[in-house]
Amino acid sequence: MLRNKNRAAQLLNFDGLEFENKQASDIDYIMDWNGKMFIFAEVKHVKSEMTTGQCILFENLCDTIADAGKPAIGIVCRHMTHEHEEVDLKNCVVDSFYYRGQWHDVWERRTRFGAFVTALVNMFRRNNFENVGGIMGELK
Repeated sequence: MLRNKNRAAQLLNFDGLEFENKQASDIDYIMDWNGKMFIFAEVKHVKSEMTTGQCILFENLCDTIADAGKPAIGIVCRHMTHEHEEVDLKNCVVDSFYYRGQWHDVWERRTRFGAFVTALVNMFRRNNFENVGGIMGELK
C-alpha cells in the first residue's frame, strides 16, 4: 500500500522541535479500527533497541486510549534485513507488546507480525479483547 517509495525513503529531520527535553518521534505502524481498537508497532533491526522515550510514548498512547475505554496495544517487532533492502513488515518477528499497563516478552515464540495482528483482529471481532495478554494461546 506504499504509494511513493521515493517519498517514503526521505528522512524526517526533527531538529529544532525539542521542547523542555521532549523530543518528537514517529511510529512505524498504526491501525485505527474505526475508533474502536488501536494497534501501534515499532519496527527495529535485531541489533537496535527502542529508546526509553519510545517505550514511554507507547505506554502513554496505549494507556490514554485504554482510559477512554478502547483497546490499544503497542507492539515491538524485529527484522534482520540489510539496510539497502525493503523490510517486509508482516514477516517481522514480534519481540514484545504493551497492553493494559504491562509489557509482555514474546520473542522466544518467533511469531510473525502478520499472524500476530491477524490474531488481534480476530479477537476483537469476537469481542474477546479482554484476553489480549493471553494472545499467544490464540496463535497455536
